[in-house]
Amino acid sequence: MQPIWFGWQLLPASPRPGDTVTLIVNATNDGAVAAQITLTYDSLAGPPLTLPSRQFEIPVGTTVQPTVQWMVEAGEYRLAVNATRASDADDMADNTLLVTVQVAAAPAGSSDDEGVAT
Repeated sequence: MQPIWFGWQLLPASPRPGDTVTLIVNATNDGAVAAQITLTYDSLAGPPLTLPSRQFEIPVGTTVQPTVQWMVEAGEYRLAVNATRASDADDMADNTLLVTVQVAAAPAGSSDDEGVAT
């Protein structure tokens, strides 16, 4: 089993309804050989969401940062980001990131058009 380490980042960190968010998965290969990885995104809770899977290679000693984007609605999204290696899916069973994205509704009376002349 080769060590693959995962982390994540969300941009913007505090999204509002209608924002396009970017989920960045940081995948680092500390193993001895390159890894072919597939990331899948499973929506566990929140507004309906379908995200495409991603396949990529992580060379030895490097970090890759695949991204996925979507437009958010108010509510809480809970995602499972699952990583499997092409050569042996069982050896990465513990490589699941649980990601929670909180999207607060805009305050009453506010507008996304503030400061824009009409």
